[in-house]
Amino acid sequence: MRGRKPLFKKHMVEEAEKLAELGLTNDEIADFWGRSRRAFQYWLKKYPELLHTLKRGKLKADKEVEKKLYQRALGYEYKEKTYERRGTKGKMVLMKTVTKEVPPATCAQIFWLKNRRPDLWRDKHEQELTGGLDVTLKKILTDKRPEE
Repeated sequence: MRGRKPLFKKHMVEEAEKLAELGLTNDEIADFWGRSRRAFQYWLKKYPELLHTLKRGKLKADKEVEKKLYQRALGYEYKEKTYERRGTKGKMVLMKTVTKEVPPATCAQIFWLKNRRPDLWRDKHEQELTGGLDVTLKKILTDKRPEE
């Protein structure tokens, strides 16, 4: 067999999905494998299974972030357990469980609403003016001249 051995290996498809789930970008994944951006882009075109798996991994990560943003926007509760060492062997014993509340985050609510309901929540509202507004520059300038 002649030529170089291919640098792309089948195990990289599964690895790419896991790296994307961790939030790595295409450039970071290419760097992780010691490849250039250009080489990675070539692989994405040549190996469609790599592209599809990478998209699936990114979608999983995005869905997890969406879920957490939604929770943060609404607020949530969680249980906090407190342990203490007891006895001569220092065995850890559960002392109490407390339910704590994280209040809703206004920033998360604003972000959510601006993106999900831009018709109602965007900062820039466009208004269309209609009517017969016929003003010329000459008229404006003559109206502003002091009387002689």
